[in-house]
Parts: sequence; C-alpha cells; structure tokens
Amino acid sequence: MRLSKLRKAGLFAAAIMLSYTLSAQTEVRKLLLNEAIQLAEENNKTLKESELNKNIASEKYNQSAAIFMPQVDLSYTALFTDNPLNAFGFNLQQGIVTAADFNPATLNNPNMTKDFSPKVEMMMPLVNPDLIYQRKAAKKGKEIAGLQQVRTTEYVTFQVKQAYMELALAYEAREVISRALATSAEGLKRAQAFYDEGLIQRTDLLDAQVFNSKLETDLSQATNSIKDISDKLSLIMGTETGVQYSVDKITETAASEYAYNDHRTDFIAMSKAIEAQTFMRQSAKMNFLPKLNAFGSYQYNDSRFAEFDKGSYLVGVKLSWNIFNGMRDKRTIHIANYEIQKLTNQLEQQKDEAKAELMKSTRALETLRLETTKNEQMAEQAKEALRILQDRYEEGLVSTTDLLRSQTQLAQTELALAQSVFKRNVTKAYIELLTETNRK
Repeated sequence: MRLSKLRKAGLFAAAIMLSYTLSAQTEVRKLLLNEAIQLAEENNKTLKESELNKNIASEKYNQSAAIFMPQVDLSYTALFTDNPLNAFGFNLQQGIVTAADFNPATLNNPNMTKDFSPKVEMMMPLVNPDLIYQRKAAKKGKEIAGLQQVRTTEYVTFQVKQAYMELALAYEAREVISRALATSAEGLKRAQAFYDEGLIQRTDLLDAQVFNSKLETDLSQATNSIKDISDKLSLIMGTETGVQYSVDKITETAASEYAYNDHRTDFIAMSKAIEAQTFMRQSAKMNFLPKLNAFGSYQYNDSRFAEFDKGSYLVGVKLSWNIFNGMRDKRTIHIANYEIQKLTNQLEQQKDEAKAELMKSTRALETLRLETTKNEQMAEQAKEALRILQDRYEEGLVSTTDLLRSQTQLAQTELALAQSVFKRNVTKAYIELLTETNRK
C-alpha cells in the first residue's frame, strides 16, 4: 500500500516535470539579447512617441521659416448697398462714373449698387528681429527633441537588458528548483523505504513529503514567473504578449572602466534648452525695436458676378514701432531670466545626482563582486555538505530533517549565486546608462 502511494507520488512529480518539458517544446521561442534590443528600437511605444516628438519639433522649426516668406491671401467679396458714399465709391472703383452720377438727387438717393471684387493680398516680412530669435529657439527645440530621442533609446535598451537578465534569472531559478525536486524525489523514495523497514519515524517521512510538495509548488511558481517576465519583455519590445521566450544562460559580463560623463545626451539637451530660453529672452528684447514689412494687393471691381472689368493695385511699406504695451515685453524678459536660472539649477542638480548615483553604483558593484565570490564558495560547500550527508543518511547516521535542511541550503545558495550575478550584471548595465556618451 505504501509502495503504491510512493509510486503515485513519483509518477505525479514525473508528470509535472514532463508537462513543463512539453510546454517548453511547444511554446518557447528563442530570443537573443541583440535581437530583443533591435525589436525594442523598432517597436517600443515610448520610442515611437519620442520619434513623433522629434517630428513635431522639426515641423515647428520648418514652420518658423514663414518669417522669410510672403503671405498671400485670395478673396472674393460681393457687396450690395444704397448708402450714398459707398454706392458712389463702388461706381468709382468700377470706372463707370459719368456726369449724371454727380446729380445731387442721384448722389443723395442712389439705387441699390452692386460690387463684385476678387482680390489678391500679399504681405512680405522684411525686418523682424524678434521672429529671427524665435526661429533660433525653434531650432534648439528640434535639437532637444533629437537628443531626447537618443536618451530614450538608451533607457529602453537598459530596460531590455534588465528584463532579459530577469528572464535568465527566472530560468536559472527553475533549473535549481528542478534539480532540488529531482533530489527530493529520490530522497522521498529512500525515506519511504526506511520507514517501511522501521528505520525512521513517520514524522521524518512526513517532513520529506512536505518538502517535496513545497518544491513542486515552487517549480510551478517559477514557471509562471518565466511567463510573466516574458510578457514584460514583450511589452518593452512592442511585440505581442503571451509568448514565452528562451534566453541565454545568465553569465557574468566582462568588467569595464567607468568614469563620469559630462556629455550625456540628457545633459546636452538641458544645455540646449537653456540656449533656447536665451533666444526667447533675446526675442522679447527685440520687441523694443521697430519692424519693417511690405504689403500689396490687386483687386478687380465689377457690377456683374464673375466679371473682371476694372483692376487696381495697392503697394506699400509699413514701419511699425510698439512704444508701450503695458510692460508686457519687460515682464517677459524677467520671466525668461528666471527660466534660464531655473534650467541652469536643474542641470547642475542633475549632474550632481548623476555623480552621486555613479559613485553609489560603483561601490555597489564592488560589494556585489565580493558577494558573488562568497556565494560561489558557499554553493560548493553546500554541495559537498549535501553529498556527505547523503552518504551518512544511507548509513542511518543523520536524520531526515538534517538531510532536508542540507538540500534546502544548497538550493538557497545556488539561487543566491544566480541572484548576485544578476544584480551585478544589472548594476553594470545601469552604470553604462549613467555614463552613456552622446551617439550623435
């Protein structure tokens, strides 16, 4: 009876492991890190948004070219009146005034007069220094958007690396638990056999069964974790979710020399924002100067619709000078000065925070190096300790509880080793993000 239960338990564990194997064969898709980064660069929603922001800024700069180009309007006006002044004016514009039109009775009480007037108007900017500085500010905005896109790409690349390494860690965890479950299943067999021979207590057998059941639950959770992280990676890459990825085994990346970088894309973008604000301040100052613009128009006047009998033109140059506008320009300059100071302080703050973060991460990297070395040693020691305990357990020299404790310790040390390697690699990737050099 007991042997039958033992066989059922073993078959159950084997069925679980077989189901995971079959699932892996049918659902898993191999994914390389470089492939994941490329997919993210092509499909990531945040990157697409940054590309749109760049396009918007570029069009705003192109739009500012209007300050050098003429503006042309075309209109067609139909007017009807018996107003004496307007009626005489319509006749005059149409070139149909006769001596009879000067009759006082006709002048004072005209009949309804019609005027159909197609007209072309043009305004040509000549000298507008305030608009020139606004265009320069728009150009800086275009450059800022480009730099922000580069920085967003760098951050998304870091996110891909982090998620990829998380997925590798999840596979490593499942592998450790699978090995522990296989060892536990063998230990459960021996415990059942010892119990049947009266060599151990029932509590020892129950401990082995509980330990084995917990590992089965842990294995299920580890498998679900792989699926969850695969979905997370899919979201970052901008691909469909529900796909389980297989990734390369987690290994420690090569060490590099890291130094503070004062030319990060986000720092450069902030510097250009300060320049853009400086141009806007200069534009406000230019509002105190006069502006020169040319204008002209050509129109037809006729009493009949869609007829073009009498044409005339009007051209001129306008010099305008806004002497006083309620101190608006002066306040605009003051606001711009404060904005420049604010951006300058923000840039200095960002650089100080980046330096502190780099030093913190560098110290953490050294700590993780020592932690990884210690975990490697502890894993080897735990593996040797389990081997010794298994031999002594076969001879009845140690309890089942001691053996289970040793198995747990081995699994924990192996997981700790994988986690320390993961944290060290992520820290290196984060330091690379902190010290990223402008690619443009």
